[in-house]
Amino acid sequence: MQLNRLFLIIGLCATSVLSAPRPSGQEGSFITTPREGAVDWNKPRDNGSFLAKRANMHSEEWFNSRGKVRREDDKAFVVSKRDSWQDLTGPNHLVSYPTGVSWGGQREDLFHHERNTNVCKHFSFDGVTWSSGDNLGGSFDSSFGASCWGTGHIDTYGKGTDGACWHTSYDSSSGWNSWGSLGGDMVYEPSTVTWGVGFTDVFVISASDGECWHRAFSGGAWASWENIGGSIGFAPESCTWGSGHISVFVIGTDGQCWHRMWLTSKGGWSNWEALGGTITGPVTSVAWNGNLIDIFVRGTDNHCWHRRYHGDLNEWDAWEDLGGNLAFAPHVVQYGTTLEVFIVDTNGILFVLVQINNVWSPSGWVSRGGSLGSQPTGVVWGNNNVDAFGMGTDFSCERNF
Repeated sequence: MQLNRLFLIIGLCATSVLSAPRPSGQEGSFITTPREGAVDWNKPRDNGSFLAKRANMHSEEWFNSRGKVRREDDKAFVVSKRDSWQDLTGPNHLVSYPTGVSWGGQREDLFHHERNTNVCKHFSFDGVTWSSGDNLGGSFDSSFGASCWGTGHIDTYGKGTDGACWHTSYDSSSGWNSWGSLGGDMVYEPSTVTWGVGFTDVFVISASDGECWHRAFSGGAWASWENIGGSIGFAPESCTWGSGHISVFVIGTDGQCWHRMWLTSKGGWSNWEALGGTITGPVTSVAWNGNLIDIFVRGTDNHCWHRRYHGDLNEWDAWEDLGGNLAFAPHVVQYGTTLEVFIVDTNGILFVLVQINNVWSPSGWVSRGGSLGSQPTGVVWGNNNVDAFGMGTDFSCERNF
């Protein structure tokens, strides 16, 4: 009860503004210059352990049976509203940040790793009300990756407690499919992206050597796992601006951002390129307008840093310091010519910074209140509506709208 009162008080005080972006050239401890890696990122070092069979691997029969247990927990998923905040779960349900996705229209879908049972919980929104919560089963120990290739379809990926990458999909005509193991031995949550109907790609980091692995689904079948190298210290991030393009961003064990791009028109993968930075936590990215990519990271100075790629010129802008006092990695969403960047500061308060037509809002970082204990997740739905989600300090799933 005390946590809920604190959340309400903070949420009503939503007028404060964080520090504005600093002028270029005042980088402080953030090293913008790319550095040579300690290993050759473009020569995979696979030692065979990523694809090796392990004694602790879960069977698909057991993994899917967990969807039938504890459905009575749905009764505890009572929706309560506090101004522009909505508690979707009540306390003591989440372990880390929730993952959101929208296939368009009024639809939103949200996934989280259930605190006491390790199952995947799913909520859906129809523009008016949220579902009470579905138990999708499984046994997970990280947040999820989710993507939509069109109306009525979702692909969801998670790291099982056996270290394997697990996948399920939803189709509005048939509902949820069973979980299937894609194998592997991964660390951190997966990242997924789709560039069109029938295509989905997933990226994970190997638990044994920190390399990035990729697997693609197209033509109704999965390709084999592909080792694309690297020496990585956080979860991967992927994005696409459309057919024939994927960009993957990771933070190396050297603390800088690395990027690799797939272009069908160029015959496949580029080499890894070092983008510099002194970064803690994963990258968030958005690809848009057919040739632009924006990335945002949390620097070791706890500032939010931004960099933009221009595909038509094959050039990166310089790193831009957006200020802030981040406790976790940021998250960005895009619609039209607008970017909205969400952060959670060291007091657990949600802030947003908006860019319209390449100009940052003069208001700077604006508080949305709250009391969060995880990085935020933003979702665009409907007519450019944006919701932000996070794990409350009471381990609830919180929505800001």
